[in-house]
Amino acid sequence: MTDVPMMSGPAPSARSGKGKGPVWLKLGVTVVVLGILLWTLDVSALPGLIAGADVRLLGLLLASLFVERVFAAYRWWVLLRPNAPGLPFAPVLRISFISNYLGAFMPGGVGIDMLRVWGLSRHASDLPLALSSIVVERIFGLAGMFALIPVGLLMAPVGLPREVEILLMLAAGGLVLASIALYLQSVRRLARRLLLAVKPLHRLNDALGGITGKLDAYARVPWTLVYSALLGCVNQLLRAVSFVIGGWALGLSIDPGLLVAIVPIAILVALLPISFGGLGPREATFVGLLGVAGVAPAGAFALILVREALNLLTALPGAWLFFRHGASIKAAPAAAGDAFAGSLATHGADR
Repeated sequence: MTDVPMMSGPAPSARSGKGKGPVWLKLGVTVVVLGILLWTLDVSALPGLIAGADVRLLGLLLASLFVERVFAAYRWWVLLRPNAPGLPFAPVLRISFISNYLGAFMPGGVGIDMLRVWGLSRHASDLPLALSSIVVERIFGLAGMFALIPVGLLMAPVGLPREVEILLMLAAGGLVLASIALYLQSVRRLARRLLLAVKPLHRLNDALGGITGKLDAYARVPWTLVYSALLGCVNQLLRAVSFVIGGWALGLSIDPGLLVAIVPIAILVALLPISFGGLGPREATFVGLLGVAGVAPAGAFALILVREALNLLTALPGAWLFFRHGASIKAAPAAAGDAFAGSLATHGADR
């Protein structure tokens, strides 16, 4: 991608010739679902809907997306501080923007998480710190989604199909059980056996003790966890607000409470490993659930397109940081936080 000098050691990449079957299967699901979705809506109405959008509200939408990015970086910084005291916020914000830029070339949010883990573990030689912070952040992010769904439904004029409500309750129960399992010694022993059974994962087994130690450290700072849980709810609310603003910009009549409930559901569907980066099922879920409230499929799909297009613009600061600072990191080592951000930038050149 660029001539930024790279540090020693291989960058994370997929092994050639392996796992292509599932990738092609997921890509097939994405293509089929998107194809069916486009076939069912009035594609000819999309240009008119988008062209008639309120430019001022689009600017407000873009600003809200930037706020969402900064807030997400702050959430991560809060979770890093118990195990990395003294780490300033500025480099964490920088690495978040850079990882979002590089993650734009990778499917799904998992690619962004991989880049954040890679950047921190390569510089600080602390894979447990990187993984534990991402795991806890994801748990509270999911918890925030489940917390907002009933709040949105209480505000919305219509409810969800009974089948959807049952699936959501099962998923919430699964999240609670998974969170508890992280602290069960029997589960940790099983994880060690599984990692030892797979040779490429031996390095993760070596780091497992450190990861569990970092997780245990979080249990000793309960108020940090409570604060992080609240931040997770606010972060999901900010995401829903961006859809509300987008709906206003397009002149769509969508109840804000309904969006507060539906947006987390669509994101949860995107996390299922059945498609390419969640594309297809996420859009179909969003359009289908809004259809229950009487929103035309073309309008719901136009809202997705507009928000995603503006969301790509929020990656531009990360692109500037990547090309501006990447080449100088290795030649002039800075403070720990700055070098941590530079590690991600230099390894991004492998792409």
